[in-house]
Amino acid sequence: MNEVDQLKKIFDHHQTKYITINFSQFCSESELQLLSDLKYIKLVKVSLVQLSGALKLLVYPEGNSLCIDKIKSSLKCTSVEIVSNAEIKKCFPSIKSTTLLPFGDLYGTETFVDQALIRAKKIAFFSKNKDELIVLNYDDYSKIIKPEYNNISNKSLMAIKSFVAPKEKRNYLNKYKKCFFGVSLQNENFSDDKRLAASLDWISNNFEYCEVLVGDYIHRLTLQIIDCSLDDNDSYDKALQLGREFVSDKIELFAKYSSSCQFEIKYMSEYHRDSCYSHHRKNFLEFIECNQHYNHILTKFANTFVQRLINTKSLSLTDKERGVALSRKYLIDEGAIFSQAVSKGYNVLVYPGSIDPFIHISEGNYRYAPKLLKEMVCVGLSLKHIK
Repeated sequence: MNEVDQLKKIFDHHQTKYITINFSQFCSESELQLLSDLKYIKLVKVSLVQLSGALKLLVYPEGNSLCIDKIKSSLKCTSVEIVSNAEIKKCFPSIKSTTLLPFGDLYGTETFVDQALIRAKKIAFFSKNKDELIVLNYDDYSKIIKPEYNNISNKSLMAIKSFVAPKEKRNYLNKYKKCFFGVSLQNENFSDDKRLAASLDWISNNFEYCEVLVGDYIHRLTLQIIDCSLDDNDSYDKALQLGREFVSDKIELFAKYSSSCQFEIKYMSEYHRDSCYSHHRKNFLEFIECNQHYNHILTKFANTFVQRLINTKSLSLTDKERGVALSRKYLIDEGAIFSQAVSKGYNVLVYPGSIDPFIHISEGNYRYAPKLLKEMVCVGLSLKHIK
């Protein structure tokens, strides 16, 4: 008997009313997350942790993040370690799924509930996969588990999968164990800890390995767009410095999520020095020059980026033509580096922002596009404030 069947047997024993909501496999993640917007339903998240060496189950609102300092303070423990999905299977060899249910008795552990859930009328949680949701009254839930209430989490941003290209891969991302995460320097989605944490949390819940690709090499072009006085050498040196400062500043944040996903930091400047970089860039450039339609898409995307800089007073209107040319070069260099990442087995690109030029290729719209870019799966994340 699996954990869900055991749980339903417990519900029947306590004469607990509950409902199950089944979702089509074609529902998007953002559509599922609409449930958390209903004031009378609290979608909950479950984490297994080791508190001073003892396994405990923590239950808290979906979209919140566990706060190690709060856990140590409220649960009077000296060490807190979040157990990874791989380790969950080792802890409980008989379980069928690493999607834990918010009932510690099923696993022989105590259950600690975040005090933010006390006022909830109903709670909801996924049973095994994200195709069935169980909803029950919170009062009934608390009577069954008799939880201890503690302040263990913080409100945070949540990253939601906003699109996947090609579309037919949306429901099969779990077949991929590895991804790469493109980092744009001096971009608030990466420089802001809460925004970056939201993306890392999503990645750590969906992949086992992630190569973090820090865009130092291509950022030299952004620096040249904004500052006309910078030459190639100066902008290159400054971009590399910014890349290393980013890693130094965020390394502890990456480590926080490394229990469930192995993050490996790489710099695009390393990829650029690889002997195959020029080959991939040549292939991409030849495709662009031979395909008028895609050439137009690339120019349009570059123009949108430069116009945004002009609108924010970061660039003079007189520099627009030069800015568009450099922005196009940025995208070409980026495409070559993405090809290299795919060639190394990282087939899924995750990015919290717009990557339209590569989506068009991933969707199969261009027969003669570089093969590796056609094989790339693009995942766009949108960052949502949790109320």
